[in-house]
Amino acid sequence: MSTIDIMRDLEQRRKSIQIKTIVPLVIFFALFFGYFGYATSALGPLIFFGAMIGMVVCATKVSKEKKEFQRIYKETFVVGALKEILGNVTYDPFHGFSEYDVAKTGVVQMGNRFSSEDYIEGYYDGVHFRQSDVVVKRETGSGKNKHTYIHFSGRLFEFDCPLDGNVSTLLFSKNYQYPGHGLGMKYEKVMMENEAFNKRFKIKAAREIDAFYILTPHMMECVDNILQKAKSVGLHFANNKLYIGINYGGKSAFDANMNRPLVYAQEVEKVKNDTRVIVDIVKTLKLDQTARDEQMRRNGGIVDPIAELNMKASMQTAQMNNQMYGQQQNTQFNQQPTESKFGFTLKQ
Repeated sequence: MSTIDIMRDLEQRRKSIQIKTIVPLVIFFALFFGYFGYATSALGPLIFFGAMIGMVVCATKVSKEKKEFQRIYKETFVVGALKEILGNVTYDPFHGFSEYDVAKTGVVQMGNRFSSEDYIEGYYDGVHFRQSDVVVKRETGSGKNKHTYIHFSGRLFEFDCPLDGNVSTLLFSKNYQYPGHGLGMKYEKVMMENEAFNKRFKIKAAREIDAFYILTPHMMECVDNILQKAKSVGLHFANNKLYIGINYGGKSAFDANMNRPLVYAQEVEKVKNDTRVIVDIVKTLKLDQTARDEQMRRNGGIVDPIAELNMKASMQTAQMNNQMYGQQQNTQFNQQPTESKFGFTLKQ
């Protein structure tokens, strides 16, 4: 099937779904007014029962057609964009992260309603990554008192990010409503030298020095660029991983917009832009790693401030132990042992 034929088929499906979405509403109003009109007659319960069945049938059919529409859309646009930009990656449009995967990122507060799709995994420029669309909600109460709180609705990423010595560093935009727990430890609030960045983000770290080491100008610029395109963003550097939650406020990255006609060039560009987010983050990570490697090459030693801090602490501890051991040796040399029933002991 040619691209033109595929686009024509998608547009016909989109229009059909829109029409069928309206049908349940029509049935609802027919049910509402019909029931009261025939409430006193034998037809009342029959109308009510028939309308309910009609609504369920329409809703089920529309749901199946939407899923088929999205399958064709993703095969047409998403698969090609991923292959062109990221190369050979694993892509599963209808499955995603598990609840455990999401909880361990530390950037999403979990709820009691969960869904995930558009799982992508692979390597770009040698960096392993995983991503998925995720929706986390919490529902409370029932009936008229039922409330739904959307904790997260967007994309969740996991990147390999070797930062030896980093414990846990968290970064959330000020409008990130339901931040995660990190590693559940005690964190220090951190203020960067960039005042504008401090106004847009909350930063906290298990050790303050980690935040200054990780949040380079490149990384802060990358995070700022993400925030400009998304509703809110959260990051967690821990366990040699970078976890990023991009909250789009209900929109899915690789789904079609059902409310407007599809234009091939626009859809291609939209999907490519969604894919380039991965590329931008990897480039930032690689840029920072290259800068650290170059510093090490020039200085011929450790320039990682975290590793350097750990090394200095180890050297100081070793020096203190040596001094204490030397004092003990001198004391033992100057003192004469006295015999006791337990053997030889030092004079007090």
